Amino acid sequence: MEIVFFIFKAINTLIPKSNQKIIFISRPDFSDNTKHMYIFMQKKLPNKQLSWLIYDKEIYDILIQNGHQNIFYLKSISGVWEYLRSKTIITSSSSLWQIKSPLQKQFDLWHGIPLKTVLCMGEKGTLAKRQAGNITMRFATSNLEKAQLAASFDFNALKIAVTGQPRTDALFSKEKNLSKLLDEDVSKYRKVIFYMPTYRHGYRKKSEGNAFDIDNIFRFNNYDREKFLNFLKENNILFLLKLHPFEEKLYKNLPLGNNIKWITNETLVRNNLSIYDLFYEVNTLVTDYSSIYFDFLLTDKKIVFMPLDLEYYKRKRGFQLEPYEFWTPGKKVFNQEDFQDELLNDDTSNEKELRKVVRDIMFFYQDDQSSRRVYDSISKYIQVD
Repeated sequence: MEIVFFIFKAINTLIPKSNQKIIFISRPDFSDNTKHMYIFMQKKLPNKQLSWLIYDKEIYDILIQNGHQNIFYLKSISGVWEYLRSKTIITSSSSLWQIKSPLQKQFDLWHGIPLKTVLCMGEKGTLAKRQAGNITMRFATSNLEKAQLAASFDFNALKIAVTGQPRTDALFSKEKNLSKLLDEDVSKYRKVIFYMPTYRHGYRKKSEGNAFDIDNIFRFNNYDREKFLNFLKENNILFLLKLHPFEEKLYKNLPLGNNIKWITNETLVRNNLSIYDLFYEVNTLVTDYSSIYFDFLLTDKKIVFMPLDLEYYKRKRGFQLEPYEFWTPGKKVFNQEDFQDELLNDDTSNEKELRKVVRDIMFFYQDDQSSRRVYDSISKYIQVD
């Protein structure tokens, strides 16, 4: 693979770049910070050619069927050519940094505040050192995250701007996108709960923590699925499940019930939505170690944590921010009974205070202007007119 990257980079260095071309890339496809930045820049730069490079052929076909323009499949001649001709690259996962030309500018929006170890903060410092020289600029939500990104990627902190994340702008919208997606008014439910566990396994044989169990979506000991389904029905609770994108294809036949809906990345792409577009109608987020809870702090809504394999996860992956108890401002549950009880409980003043402490540390800006601030930073490097 190294020789392939070397050849592509050599070719890329020889191909002239167009100032009019800006290409966007994300993993998973058409999502995350990159998508929200793409939407913002389409309005700001109508005279530029903004294109999207897609990894997954199924997602590419869906986007084309839905009428999206300037969408290119990575493993195609047109996709490769579009990348080679683009002067500016915007990603959320440092995509294709191995073949970036010195003639190109690559801006990495990343995909979340690092609760867990990343590259240099774990055991992959060599990779980070090679990657660092290929990224033009990164973006953070606070000075603390700025320091985290600099340490994680062996990256010059002077090239990291504190702007916020484009995707969190959607958290301030009052659009009822969840009701539209499910084709029902979710306000009829007593509560809407969103369960989003972190990645466990399914990507390049990379395993972190205990695997997801198709018959026990919470990994509780002595879990009673029928009891949980009855609990949701009796208390009129809508329960949404969203797995990590790399795990979705492993669990296509999850045993769900009438009050449990599974949200997939494909579903979001088909409906031109992101997870962040759905949170307005959600009352409570449930997770374990997914950094999405940091973003959810901006909604000031209840968060429930289930760190059932905390010590094992620390050994397998590790955390940048510790102690876990401080950085996760919400109730911790370890069994089905306590979990169900906590879903019925409303926020306490103590929970709100704890969330505010962490939110104020992790977010210098707490508004819907992050995309604009990122754009202002990028525009200094590219010709915007």
